[in-house]
Amino acid sequence: MLTYTNVSAMKIGRIAKKVPSVGPKVKSKEVDRLFSENPNLRGIVVVEDEKPIGHITRTHFYQKIGTLYGYNLYMGRESKLVAKTNPLIVDYDHPIVEVSRMAMEREEEDLYDDVIVTKNGEYVGVVSIRALLNNFVEIQV
Repeated sequence: MLTYTNVSAMKIGRIAKKVPSVGPKVKSKEVDRLFSENPNLRGIVVVEDEKPIGHITRTHFYQKIGTLYGYNLYMGRESKLVAKTNPLIVDYDHPIVEVSRMAMEREEEDLYDDVIVTKNGEYVGVVSIRALLNNFVEIQV
């Protein structure tokens, strides 16, 4: 049986999964290729010097590219132009319960974006909201 002490000890880093990352100067064509080759990939982390600086979600990317001039405007340019620059980034040792609360307090359009996990400031992986909620429920039960 889990006690409150055990629950508070459950860290987000243990459920993080590595997803592709790109540098901020990588062209959007490469991002499009990554999404095309990986149909289940929800997002790509933009990393500079091993530190996450942005998040490109599949939905946000194709909304930008799908506008009237979006394809011509973004495809040959740097990926950082289509990245969300204020993603939820948490440390590996942050409690799952606290990360769940933080994730649900985000703006509506960002609510289901992956949570980026770092260790010593460097990119480790991401946690989907689905995985986060499944683990939160597991903890509560």
